[in-house]
Amino acid sequence: MSSLSSKFSVAKTGVFWDLDGCPIPAGLGPVAISANIKLALENMGYTGNISISAYSAEQQSQQVESEFESAHIKLQHRGTRQETDNLMYLDVMFWGVDHKSEATNVMLISKHLYRNADFVSGLVQLKEKENNILLVHLYNPGGLPLRDTATSTWVWKSLATGGTPLVGHCTRPQPPTPSPPSPCSVRTTTTRALRLANKPKKRLPKLRLKRRKTSRAIPAPED
Repeated sequence: MSSLSSKFSVAKTGVFWDLDGCPIPAGLGPVAISANIKLALENMGYTGNISISAYSAEQQSQQVESEFESAHIKLQHRGTRQETDNLMYLDVMFWGVDHKSEATNVMLISKHLYRNADFVSGLVQLKEKENNILLVHLYNPGGLPLRDTATSTWVWKSLATGGTPLVGHCTRPQPPTPSPPSPCSVRTTTTRALRLANKPKKRLPKLRLKRRKTSRAIPAPED
């Protein structure tokens, strides 16, 4: 398994989820999906903040919207499939604009992503600007589209249950390097240690033992 720069390990991750193309698997809910996506990313070494947005052309019930809100997933609705795709595309590109001065991770969950020329072009541009691309397909695409652009590829059912990426297309970021202590803290610690070492030791006072006077018993007079 190859590795990425450690800067992506602690970077923010934006997840953009095509809810219509990759629906929630049976037996799961938004809360479980959110937890499992974060678990899968954490197991791959991504420890930064994660935000998730879901897109659907269908109007969801109030109960479903409440479940997404509880899962901290931003649910967005548009009237048609094309409008929904356009909104998702714009949000992905604006993510790159909003984070242009920092490295980030961008995860796209989509059924037919590789068929959208705008998305493909946009992802290539994002990668060129310090963004690590992660892809999730509904099924195993076989030829792994955008292989040179994405560093890891999941099948949706695997990601939704906290699983690992596809074998052969799985790149883990290097763990962050611990920062060395600042010179000021080292100097302070060293100076304090020297002071303690050179500090004169206090002499304990000598204990003077006083001899106890023993009183002799006076014998009783004889009759």
